[in-house]
Amino acid sequence: MAAILQPKRALLSDAVALPAAMRRRRLLAALGAGSLSAVAGCQGGDTGGDSSDDSGDAAATWPTGPYASYETTTVTVTSTDGEPRGTVTAAVARSAPRRELGLSAVDSMPTTGGMLFVYETTGTHQYDTQDMAFDLDLVYADSDRTITAIRDAPVPADDAATTYAGEGKYMLAVTAEWTDTNGVAVDDTLEFSF
Repeated sequence: MAAILQPKRALLSDAVALPAAMRRRRLLAALGAGSLSAVAGCQGGDTGGDSSDDSGDAAATWPTGPYASYETTTVTVTSTDGEPRGTVTAAVARSAPRRELGLSAVDSMPTTGGMLFVYETTGTHQYDTQDMAFDLDLVYADSDRTITAIRDAPVPADDAATTYAGEGKYMLAVTAEWTDTNGVAVDDTLEFSF
């Protein structure tokens, strides 16, 4: 049985209400992020460093906004020869509600960020990009953390649902082209700890 991270919206009985619901969720997420920014801005002082990463994002800090309370872990992809390929700080989505929300509550993510979806068992898991605001790479890994599949997941045109499936116990979502930039390949390994 496949777990659906974000249920296909076409299956909802009240499909007309979805756009308003999504706008409301994104507005609440933006207001929450804005409130955090305002509070952080009130602290004053210079942080002494550049607040952007190499992607040009305004803030390289991750996770933020609705994900700020999530458990985090550093995920390093290692080649079959044991060489590190790339590292991200990942928000961990272990529960069904967190997996269902996925990354749909933010408009972007720094290239140094990601989300690690954790399942009870290895199986075929799907990710629906219908409500996404930015392109992703989806990296599926088995219970030994060996990468089994990599999917390019662009934002669908016209709110069309697009589902990407892969076999694994873990799925790491990172910004688009992160896997190409870092030379990540099937049979590489995800290294992380909880």
